[in-house]
Amino acid sequence: MFRTLSWDFLFHSFYPLPRSCDQRVRRHQTGHLRQNLSDMFYSFVGAMLTAAGEPSEAKSCDILQRQIWSILPGFCTRPTDLVESLRGIAKILGQALDERPDLQLDVMAALRALVLKNMENDVNRTEVAKYAKNYLPRLLQIYTTEATSDGSNQRLAALETVKIYLKITPQETIDELFEKVVEKLNGDESSQFLLQACVDVAAVLLPYVPIAKLDGVLAFCRTAWVSPDATLQKKGYRCFGELLLSDQEALQAYAAGHMDTFKTDFTQAYSETKPPAKAARLRCLSAMVKRSGLTDKSFLKVVFPEIVMCTKEISENARQSAFELVKEVGNILLSDSSRPEEENVAEYFELMLSGLAGTPDGVAASIVALSHAVYEFRDKLRKPMVDMLMDNMNVLLASNTRDIVTAIFGFFKVIFSRMADFELGPHVARLVKSVSGMEENFRRHFRVKIRDLFTVLIRKFGYTMIVELVPESDHKLINNIRKTQEREKRQKKEKRNDKKSIAGDGGGDGGEEDVDRKSRAGAASIGGRSRAETINDILDELASSDEDGGTVDDKRREKKKKGNVYITEEDDEEIVDFTDPKASQKISSTMPSKSKRKQLDVRVAPDGRIIIDAGGHDRDDDAASLSSRMSGVSLNDKKKGKNRSEDTDGDDDGSFGYQAGGSGIHRPLKSSRKEKPAKKVATGAEYRAKKAGGDVKLKGRPDPYAYIPLDLKSSNKRKKAKLVGQFKGFVKGAKKGAMKGSKDSKSRKRNFQT
Repeated sequence: MFRTLSWDFLFHSFYPLPRSCDQRVRRHQTGHLRQNLSDMFYSFVGAMLTAAGEPSEAKSCDILQRQIWSILPGFCTRPTDLVESLRGIAKILGQALDERPDLQLDVMAALRALVLKNMENDVNRTEVAKYAKNYLPRLLQIYTTEATSDGSNQRLAALETVKIYLKITPQETIDELFEKVVEKLNGDESSQFLLQACVDVAAVLLPYVPIAKLDGVLAFCRTAWVSPDATLQKKGYRCFGELLLSDQEALQAYAAGHMDTFKTDFTQAYSETKPPAKAARLRCLSAMVKRSGLTDKSFLKVVFPEIVMCTKEISENARQSAFELVKEVGNILLSDSSRPEEENVAEYFELMLSGLAGTPDGVAASIVALSHAVYEFRDKLRKPMVDMLMDNMNVLLASNTRDIVTAIFGFFKVIFSRMADFELGPHVARLVKSVSGMEENFRRHFRVKIRDLFTVLIRKFGYTMIVELVPESDHKLINNIRKTQEREKRQKKEKRNDKKSIAGDGGGDGGEEDVDRKSRAGAASIGGRSRAETINDILDELASSDEDGGTVDDKRREKKKKGNVYITEEDDEEIVDFTDPKASQKISSTMPSKSKRKQLDVRVAPDGRIIIDAGGHDRDDDAASLSSRMSGVSLNDKKKGKNRSEDTDGDDDGSFGYQAGGSGIHRPLKSSRKEKPAKKVATGAEYRAKKAGGDVKLKGRPDPYAYIPLDLKSSNKRKKAKLVGQFKGFVKGAKKGAMKGSKDSKSRKRNFQT
């Protein structure tokens, strides 16, 4: 909107607004508050009006001046008169940075726009670069000052503005700032917060500093690596990472020349590393591993245990960096063309297998690393390596440490999803035996994981094979899994049939959609194995997919469908007003029912009575009936209650009265002398036998038929199977009793005839 506008337009168009505010203030201000509004950007109109007893006017003026400030970044997008006008506004911007914390974000956004939008214009870029010596110290002062609870945004914005402004800052200004930062780092009077802030500033300045001045910062980074302050450690590793990850040739040459020293200091600082600093340390380690490559395998073997241990870190960033390093080390070792591929694979997996002989935490971390290695390099694995991995996992499955057993179940999920059936078939019998032989307390704790594992085995190798391998005590579990899979498969088939029928009724678009879905499913699967993007997708797929080959993409589409939002509109002509406080009641996460609600016909009779017709009756008959009922009611009649009760009692269909019957609150009460007794409701209790169980026949009455009493619990889906079994038992017992009674009757007849 403000692109390629002139700043002269900004002054002439918006200057009268605060000028009118100035005139308004002068009519109310006192002597000690008198100030001259020399420009539109630096005014205290709100404070003056507040002191003058005009709070509403003060609020309006404060909003006005903030709105004027908010349009400043838009005018900094390629202004046409930057060279002529910047000299006049530069001082105002500097004063705002120093004295107006509420306007700092707008000023810093304007400075970033000035730099980024004028990089290609040499004249404008040179003009903006002249003021770097004025703005950079102010920005660094904002960042290195400990902010209050609401000032953290200003600090981050100031550091981001410094990063952008350094792209056009003259070298002498950068050198001067860097010397001051190093002086603060090495000073004894600097507080802990100031040291942490200065390390961040040094990391930002590092790519622009000459090589000769790097030693002081790197020396402080080495000191920060062993500091007891976890935050200072993390910032020290980040600053060191800027050197290793820089794409400048001078810094790369400097890092290559001092790499041996860096490796020595880096490995010595491992024991002092705090958990919050491990993610930043692993990023530095990744850069060092990539630079070393195959030239220094000894360094890879030294740092690989640290990488493996970080796969179990709490921090997600640390775990992700560790997983990437596991893959990177594998790529480096497997790229050695001087040896056979089998030897490279064996060397790589032996690095992780060596951790299985360590502490419980080390064993669990090694198994997690093995799982990711199998996922990434499954195509490189041969039968001897697979056999060795499965043998080790079966042995460790008898461990008494839950972390180890948890990692083993994760390994089984990954390897059974990524390897072919014929490669893992010989290990199924021993695996089932190991799982079934676990201690009872472990089986109880891992019952869900055991069930998931058996589900995968049944899906891959069939129910018949697995049920023969498991002991008899696990047959109930295996049968339950089979029934669950069959039920899910049947339900999915019914859903697909319903979708096809709906698509067929809708015009035949479902066929094209089904073909497109099948093509995507076929493209997402190779050799019967799903091509998931990450290992987390594999674990989710194994936990929720069934036998018909649902892919990860299908699961993602289902999740997207679950996140749909629907708007309920009762009338097609009226839209939902979202400004209404009750509009949230119209929002639903499920598809509203298409069936229209039963419309009520509300009419007003000539005498003022309201007639509501729920449908199914003739309007004229209802009106006539109601008129006849209300004809005897008079507003002046003292006995209107009596008339009403007589009319109600005289009604035979019971539409205007309630007849009590049953037990509890529905029991019939004692009727008064004036009221007629309520009709007796047949509940079936009269069929109950007094001296025996069951029901008896009554003369002149229909035979009893209610074998199972109605109960609200019958609608509970969780108890459906139990209730169905009970019903079958009742029916079977009734048939058995009827058969026995029939035989007894026949025998009595034969005895009577004889």
